[in-house]
Amino acid sequence: MLISKNAKLPNPAALRVFVTVVEEGGVGRAALALGITQPAVSQYLRALEEQVGHPLFERQGRHLVLTRVGEALLPEARRVVQALEEFQRVSQAMGRLEMGEITLGASTTMATYVVPFLLKKFHEAHPGVRVHLESGSSERLAERLLMGELELAIVEGVERWEGYERHLFYEDELVLIVPPDHPGPAGRRCLPIGSCGKPWWCASRAP
Repeated sequence: MLISKNAKLPNPAALRVFVTVVEEGGVGRAALALGITQPAVSQYLRALEEQVGHPLFERQGRHLVLTRVGEALLPEARRVVQALEEFQRVSQAMGRLEMGEITLGASTTMATYVVPFLLKKFHEAHPGVRVHLESGSSERLAERLLMGELELAIVEGVERWEGYERHLFYEDELVLIVPPDHPGPAGRRCLPIGSCGKPWWCASRAP
């Protein structure tokens, strides 16, 4: 059987109405279950029958009975409605961080000393969300973020980079510890950053 690519797909709301009419046993009860009017239910059914090209119900006295076409389409309509309900459930759960996956990148220092504690807290609050953590250099993680391979990255020294949305995540304090008789600090609380290049601050490579 060939179907045109331009053929309209059934309205999901009409399929839900069709299934509900069958399950509730009539238009009136279906209208109450769906919270809409009986004319609206009838309109959905007429539109669906026009699209199918065959009646879905036939009236026997005061009751609606499925036609052969209706019986054949009912299981398919139920599957569509169930799939839509599952789609809605999953999307809402992901919006509430009840399930899903996050791919996170973190620089080596952050991945070692900072992120594990935060991930523990996050998992306690959102146990259904799986977090994939990748560590590496800030430059490499920034490239992967730009390519869409990461959803967010915790990196260092990003002030010079363009094309990213940046948020301050963590501030660290570096403390210099030296012997009391060291010639550098001499009792000073602050040192110019330029002085860190002096031989007595930084170890040099062996020749």
